[in-house]
Amino acid sequence: MKQPNQLTLDTVYNHATEAGFANQMYYAHDGLAMVHGVNHFFSSVADVGQLYLLQDYRLGLVLRGKVKNRLNLVEYEVGEGAVVFVCPGSFVEPVESSEDFIIEGIGMSEEVFKAAVGGMMPEMFNGHQKAGVYQTTPEQQQLLEDLFCMLWKMLQSEPDNERSTQGMLLAIIATYDHIFAHQKQVAAPPHTAARDIFDRFLYLVNTHCATERRLQFYADKMCITERYLSTTIRQVSGATAKEWINRGVITTAKVMLRQSNNSISEVSNALHFPNPSFFCKYFRRLAGCAPREYREGNKQQG
Repeated sequence: MKQPNQLTLDTVYNHATEAGFANQMYYAHDGLAMVHGVNHFFSSVADVGQLYLLQDYRLGLVLRGKVKNRLNLVEYEVGEGAVVFVCPGSFVEPVESSEDFIIEGIGMSEEVFKAAVGGMMPEMFNGHQKAGVYQTTPEQQQLLEDLFCMLWKMLQSEPDNERSTQGMLLAIIATYDHIFAHQKQVAAPPHTAARDIFDRFLYLVNTHCATERRLQFYADKMCITERYLSTTIRQVSGATAKEWINRGVITTAKVMLRQSNNSISEVSNALHFPNPSFFCKYFRRLAGCAPREYREGNKQQG
């Protein structure tokens, strides 16, 4: 099977060039990219309702307006002052953005990211949580805006100053990590414990849903009872654990149908369904259309 379509830094740069803001508001070179105050950014570089796989680190700050995205199955709607982080291996599905939406942010390959942090992986990026959204205080927002502005000016005036660039990247990464740590500390302990279970569960679903749909499998992985896991997931998210597993399976199936030439039967086998007929009924029930209809519809949109 082919790899899912990846919204790489180079791909974003190509779309930014076509949209006419590559040089003025977008920078990309050797595994580092930056978007600087771009309006209609998502509508320019990605298709609404389509799934993308990101294989790099991305940090964003919403300067104005609102945006709605699904990150690893979870839907987020964020506004001014919100920071977003995405780690490699994350699925992103753009939903919508307001007319006045403006974002600032950076994308880094794993090589660039690790060079910036010097081998000291911040807690925010330790792999336990692949993506997240947090609200900044006015002071934190201003600090990040200043740091992004300094990095942008440096990339424009001294693009080959690798040491200074790494220093600026480290300052931005450390600020994000500080915001993450602070919000983790101020959360109420009962909520934090339940939220940790939910985050861990989603991580496991994203990792194993292609082959495992049994709730007992995830409960065993987390060393808790199936009943406790089910109750906690419903309390935190308002949806059942089974619904989250189904979302993961459908997300994976959509990626396979859209980004590979595999037959319906091959997709069914890859997802460990007993037969293609069962898979088609499952897909239609949850996605609202047959797998073939979904694939053909995306081909027409493309």
